[in-house]
Amino acid sequence: MENQNSNPMQNRKTIYQFVLDRSGSMGDCWPATIQGLRSQFANIRNLKIENPEQEFYSALCVFDSVIEFPKPLSPAGPNDEQYFAGILPRGGTALFDAIGDSIRHIEMHSGEMLDNNEASVVMVILTDGHENSSSRYSSDMIRREMDRLRATDLWSFAFIGADFDITATANSFNINANSRMNVSKDNMRETFGLIDEKMHEYVALKKVGSIKKDFFQ
Repeated sequence: MENQNSNPMQNRKTIYQFVLDRSGSMGDCWPATIQGLRSQFANIRNLKIENPEQEFYSALCVFDSVIEFPKPLSPAGPNDEQYFAGILPRGGTALFDAIGDSIRHIEMHSGEMLDNNEASVVMVILTDGHENSSSRYSSDMIRREMDRLRATDLWSFAFIGADFDITATANSFNINANSRMNVSKDNMRETFGLIDEKMHEYVALKKVGSIKKDFFQ
């Protein structure tokens, strides 16, 4: 599904937020995940080179039982590599808190751009297990937040389950089949390659005035 923007030149800013599960169970695919993530953020920078009329911002949220933003929301740039150092698997899975905090992070730093229809958001969430550690957000709270944001036609959410069937979790947030995907941990390189492909499609559509809401469609 795509939303037709009446003024394609107005909305020239894209915010890319990656929300990464760093719980202990991710240890068996961690090197490939970090390598893929590094490549993904480099590709966001390349999108700026390929589309100089557009602006690109990126942020990284990592979560176990604690939520952290190694890369706060900022323009995509050549020094993004520094933000991945020292991130290792540990702890539980505070998925709801990670999503809720990521939404608040974007709204706090980019609320005016979004209110003025100058920017759109792609939030990609990768996890390998069920929620088990959140203390501030519930499933219903996240669903209501996502429903509110999708109604603006400026937010796209994508869920990826790594060796984990994400269907029930995504359904609880009203995320349809075109915005979720189950993958094997053995195929992290291919998974990040697909994300890159879909980001190029997202930007190409945005240039002609359409904001893609179903990320994997």
